[in-house]
Amino acid sequence: MRKLLAVMLTIGILLATNVPAALADEAPMEFADIKGHWAEKVILEMTQANILQSFDTNEQGENLFAPDIPVTKTEAAAAFSKILQLPSEEIFQDASGNNLDISIHVNANYNGNRPIIMEGSIVSRLETAVAIQNAFTVKGYNAPMIMIMPYFHDTGELTQEQLGSVIFVNNTSIMKGYNDYFRPDQVLTRAELAQILSCCQRLVAMNTPTENSGNEGASLETASTIEETDKIVTNLNVPVLKNLSSEAVQEQVNALWENEALKFKQEIAQLASEDTTIDTVEPKDPYEATSTYKLGILKPEFISLYVDYYSYTRGAHGSTDRVAYNIDLLTGKQIALSELFVQDFDYKIFINDIIKAEIQADQGSYFENDAQAFKEITADQQYYINENNLVIYFDLYEIAPYATGIPEFAIPLADLQGKLTVELP
Repeated sequence: MRKLLAVMLTIGILLATNVPAALADEAPMEFADIKGHWAEKVILEMTQANILQSFDTNEQGENLFAPDIPVTKTEAAAAFSKILQLPSEEIFQDASGNNLDISIHVNANYNGNRPIIMEGSIVSRLETAVAIQNAFTVKGYNAPMIMIMPYFHDTGELTQEQLGSVIFVNNTSIMKGYNDYFRPDQVLTRAELAQILSCCQRLVAMNTPTENSGNEGASLETASTIEETDKIVTNLNVPVLKNLSSEAVQEQVNALWENEALKFKQEIAQLASEDTTIDTVEPKDPYEATSTYKLGILKPEFISLYVDYYSYTRGAHGSTDRVAYNIDLLTGKQIALSELFVQDFDYKIFINDIIKAEIQADQGSYFENDAQAFKEITADQQYYINENNLVIYFDLYEIAPYATGIPEFAIPLADLQGKLTVELP
């Protein structure tokens, strides 16, 4: 299964896609039935972007979204088509490429109102997961994901292919389980669809070239090293800056990345050499040391990226250590989060409030006891920046259980205009 994860991680990509945006002169639609709902924010986001629509109106003429009723394949396929840039008829297909059953579904349980006829059979969470992974594969979208093996009580009967899709959507944070249950056969609700679409939209928007970025000559290339012995398999992908105006800064930054990759390799190799049981166990189960990186943004004066250092040391599962690098390319200095903001802006309170609100909306994915629950960001808080967002992230186990992966909280750069010391889009 670790090989399956590695294959899925390499789904190649680098495609920027435009998603329909709300018209500037159009007032956001309001809904009478989503006030205080956990998905209120993403529902408004997706309806304002014309990805999802109003469901009905009540007797007072107020718009209703119906967040908790089932989604039909027809509606879901149309929405995914806009986000993922695939014809809607190609979204839900079986392994042979045949369209799945489309029938008429009647919902008679919406707030006690009249039965509402919806075109298309309802769609399950598993069908949605399979459709998403297939779409990302077909389009070649980059889906950065942590290499972990999620544990769910209710996925034991799934096929290898179905389980692969569950792992994919979980490890990319597109779809999550709750209390160690993925609920594969449960119908997808309109609120869940809004949340999933929002995640997919962010992943598609995050696709940026890792080769020549077009930023006044500066570019990023990859130096790869693959080695395999009976004790350890090493696959290192190290970023390499090219064409900086300052050769000294370029050498300094490239040496930083190269040395940290080498140090990581040596640490895992040392552990493997000290393990005397490797040669006596069949089948062979070597250690692994893998590094992959994701470019966030590259400008003449600034670069932000992160490297995932994945190690497997023959335990229950591997572990990923994510290290972000936010570097001033004029000086070679790494920029701490506190240095990113103008002095009169209380960035800690601003960011803490955003993180607490998102955790409150998805409490089952995070620690709740006082010792481990999130309280506030630290002075050396980890972050990276992409074309659209400042992304605050936490280590495995830091504020959430292993199954949650590496928690990330995206803050739109548009909300930080005038508050940053670095000039960004």
